[in-house]
Amino acid sequence: MPAMTIASARVPSWSPRFEVSDAVRAIRPWDRGMPRGSQDLTHFAKGYDTPDITFTPLGRTTVAGNSFCVRGEELGVLRESLTLIGGASWAKVVPPGEKLVEIEHDAPALVCGNLASKNYYHWTLQCFANLLVYKGIAGEEEFSAILPSLNRFQSRLMALSDFFGRTFELELDEVAAAHRGIYGNLCGGAFAFAPHPAVMAQFDALAEEVEAERSFGRRLYVSRRDASGMRGVVNEDEVCDLMLRHGFEIITPGELSVDEQIVAFREAEVIAGPHGAGLTNLVYCRTGSRARVIELLQESYVPGFYIRICQAKGLEYTGLISPDVSPAGAAAGQAAKARNFNNVSSAVDLGRLARLLAEL
Repeated sequence: MPAMTIASARVPSWSPRFEVSDAVRAIRPWDRGMPRGSQDLTHFAKGYDTPDITFTPLGRTTVAGNSFCVRGEELGVLRESLTLIGGASWAKVVPPGEKLVEIEHDAPALVCGNLASKNYYHWTLQCFANLLVYKGIAGEEEFSAILPSLNRFQSRLMALSDFFGRTFELELDEVAAAHRGIYGNLCGGAFAFAPHPAVMAQFDALAEEVEAERSFGRRLYVSRRDASGMRGVVNEDEVCDLMLRHGFEIITPGELSVDEQIVAFREAEVIAGPHGAGLTNLVYCRTGSRARVIELLQESYVPGFYIRICQAKGLEYTGLISPDVSPAGAAAGQAAKARNFNNVSSAVDLGRLARLLAEL
C-alpha cells in the first residue's frame, strides 16, 4: 500500500488587526517560524505554506495509549509522534507492564491521537481532522481507527463524521498492536499553526450537514466562565454587560451540545471571546463568509492558533490584547506573577472593546 499525500498549499497574506491596551507592558506572540522573543505582530499578516499531508503505511504498528507515540516495524519510532512529548524515547514513554491490545483485523488501522488528544483544539484540528481527511481520500476502502478513550464531545463528533469502520479506543495503560498501521502527520506538531485548506474544506462539509433544535443569534460572545480560572477574564461580568448592550448572545460552549456549537458558529456573523478551547469551533464558520472575529488576548500569550484558522477560512480577525493581572490584584491592576501563561488571568480593556463593538 503506497503512502497517500495531499500537497502543500499556500495560504496568502492578509490584514489581521490588533488593538493593544495602553496598560500592556510586553507582548509575547507565539507562532510557527516566529523568532523567540519577537514582539512583531506584523508577522501574522504573512502568508504561509502548509506542510504536505501524508498518510504513511507502517506495517505492524504499536501505539502507546498514554501518549500516542507510534512505532512501525518498517520505520521504527516516528519522530512526528514524539513532537508534543519532548523527544522522549520509546522506553520512557512505554514502561514495562502496559496492557497489550492486539487488533485482529485485516483492514488497515489509522492512528488518530496524540499526547494532547484531550485538548479540544488538538483533538479537533489534528486527531479528528486526520480521520476526516483520510476518509475523504480513501473513498470506499475499509479501514479502522485507533483512538484515545473518547469523551462525549469526541464521541458525538465521531458520529457526525459518518465513519462506519471499526474503532479501538485505548486507555492510558494500554498499548495497541495492529497488523497494518497508518500514520497521518496531521496528528504531529506541524499543523497546529498551519491549518491546511483541505482540512478546512472537510470541516465546512461536515458543518453543512448538522442541524440543531435551537437557533442562535448572529452575534456571539463565547464565554470562559467554565474554565476553572485558567487564563480567566477577571472582569468578564463587565465584558458580558457590554456585549449584551451591543446585541450579542452569551454562550458557554461546554454547556451546549456539539451540534449546537457547530450550528452557532456556522451561522454567526460576529464572534467574540477570550482565547480558549471554545474558539476551536471557528473551523465551522463558512469559509469565505468574512465573519468577524474578535479574540480577547492576554499580553503574555498571543498564540497564532485562531489567527491562522481565520486566515485559512477568509474570516476578518481583530485581536484585542489586554494586560495580565492576578485575580486578587485585578482592581489595582497588579501584574500577575505565575509560573506560565496558563496561570495568568487578564483584565479586558473595556474602553478599546467598546470602540471595536461600536464599529460593527
